[in-house]
Amino acid sequence: MRQIHFFYRCALVTGLLLSMPLVRTGQGEERKSNERLAAEKAVQQIEEVGGAVRYLTAGAEELEVDFQFAGEQLGDVQLKYLEALDNVVTLRLKRTAITDKAMMQVGKICTLRRLYLEETAISDRGLQQLLSLQQLEFLNVYGTAVTDKGIEQLASLPRLTDLCVGKTPVTEAGVHALLKAAPQLSVFPDRVEDRRRAEVFLQAARKLLTDAEQQLTEAEQNFKELAPQKDELKKAADEADKLAEEKKRQTDELGKQREEADKLVEERQRQAEEASQLARDKPDDEQLKLVAGEKQKVLVEARVRANEAKTAYDESRQQADAARLKSEMAKNLSARAANATEVHEQAKKVFDGARLRLKHAKRDLPPAQ
Repeated sequence: MRQIHFFYRCALVTGLLLSMPLVRTGQGEERKSNERLAAEKAVQQIEEVGGAVRYLTAGAEELEVDFQFAGEQLGDVQLKYLEALDNVVTLRLKRTAITDKAMMQVGKICTLRRLYLEETAISDRGLQQLLSLQQLEFLNVYGTAVTDKGIEQLASLPRLTDLCVGKTPVTEAGVHALLKAAPQLSVFPDRVEDRRRAEVFLQAARKLLTDAEQQLTEAEQNFKELAPQKDELKKAADEADKLAEEKKRQTDELGKQREEADKLVEERQRQAEEASQLARDKPDDEQLKLVAGEKQKVLVEARVRANEAKTAYDESRQQADAARLKSEMAKNLSARAANATEVHEQAKKVFDGARLRLKHAKRDLPPAQ
């Protein structure tokens, strides 16, 4: 492993030297040698305090210096090692022991584009030293003491597009003022949007709890009133179903009788019309007149029976509809009784979950600023 690490460091230093400008022989060769030794020593010193130096991409000259695992080993003094390295574009200082004094050294790295200062002792005073970083695009001050006054200064950085201010004293008003001065910026978290979303979530949680309370009340009522009657309600539902089937059968039979009565009326109507026509054709034939009169009487009787059949059918259909509705209600009541215990337990779980969600929604709601 040491041999592999040694060759990697040599390759890194060689790459650093290749990125340096060409110089003439003599004094230039001596200078080149000194720069090589300084770069090699800087890499070694950075690694000794738990840091790492690496190229961002294969074949590129841009460097990333990572101290995020160095912890307390890295203080303000050790950042002087960076002076010997050219083209550092990313610097990670998360959870190190640096202070605002270290930012004087960081402010000299004019090639820096991404800077990570999470959970360090950096404050507004330290940010003042970063205003010389005209290439800076990303800055993370999560968990620091930076305030509204500190981020206000960052509006002067022309290429800064991303800023993370989570877990800092920065307020919504401070972010709003910064975005007004530097509209190209994206600030994370977006406190205004986060509060809006939290309020929507809180409103939804309250509605969920209200609905859950109502469902639990209904479930408890069914559990107390219907569950003990489960067997009786099942028996009543079966009887109601049988009665509905019987009423339907009777109605279907009466429907057939009504259809037959209507057909008989049509037949008697036809016969009466024929008899009347014959009597009109032979007005002197008394026998035809008597037959026509008899046919009319038969027609009247057929119509009466048809009306009676229709009335009986209509009444039976109403009774059948009522029986079917009663059967459906009985089945529904029986089903509610059969499921009352399970529904009650489920309603209690939903209610407990809704209360917990409301608690979390209130906890996550950012305080008004």
